[in-house]
Amino acid sequence: MYTTGMNDYSGQFAFHVGLPAKSSISGAIMLVIPNVMGIALWSPPLDGRSNSVRGVQFCTELVKTFNFHNYDNLRFTQRKLDPRKMQVENKAHQVVLTLFSAANGDLTALSRFFLQGVDLTVADYDRRTPLHIASAEGHLNCVKFLVEKARVPCRPVDRWNNTPADDARYHSHPEIADYLENWDMKRVSSIPQQLSSLPAQQPVTNGHTHLKVESHEPKPPLVSHSPKSRDGYEASQSEEEEDYDSGEGSSVPRSPSIMSKEIR
Repeated sequence: MYTTGMNDYSGQFAFHVGLPAKSSISGAIMLVIPNVMGIALWSPPLDGRSNSVRGVQFCTELVKTFNFHNYDNLRFTQRKLDPRKMQVENKAHQVVLTLFSAANGDLTALSRFFLQGVDLTVADYDRRTPLHIASAEGHLNCVKFLVEKARVPCRPVDRWNNTPADDARYHSHPEIADYLENWDMKRVSSIPQQLSSLPAQQPVTNGHTHLKVESHEPKPPLVSHSPKSRDGYEASQSEEEEDYDSGEGSSVPRSPSIMSKEIR
């Protein structure tokens, strides 16, 4: 099935898909994922090699998403899912590979992991990162790559509150410790320069630039709202009654208290 199952397309199918399969002129394809499962596909439209067009496309998209290709185990990648492994196993595998590469001074492997998007700040159960391991083993080229290219933090702390510079000094690698300390000082001293080079920006509120506009309209006079005493209120009420009786305040409606007095 792996070598001749897809008619004249068998060689290219074995390279691009990497799984054994058998097709028929009826539009059916039997795909086998070793030690996992088998998949039966059926779609009548055929290509020039008498294979199902949509069936071949499905197989191609399947190996792009999942780690089922026979050659996928030859290289480590995070871009594909492996349903045969639990998430904890994938993370443990990633930690082991990166730490062993740092311990062995394998700069090629670290560069490959960096290009594949692997997190090079991962740590083991003692919170020791690849930078800790490379510093303790004296691999200056790996330390420079992790700090300058991968931009990992240069002062991570492990379970015993030791930094990579501390591990380098403890294992008699003063050149690595001096390099890490000088790099950290250079990074800290460059922060004010980076902030000063930023253009001045006006405060932004809700996505719009907030401008302070001063109004030149005259302000209304202040009105005192202090409450009147009961005597003042009764005095004003009596004045209002006198104005109304004299005819000066004919436009002022009578209050309920005045009407009740007249009825009496």
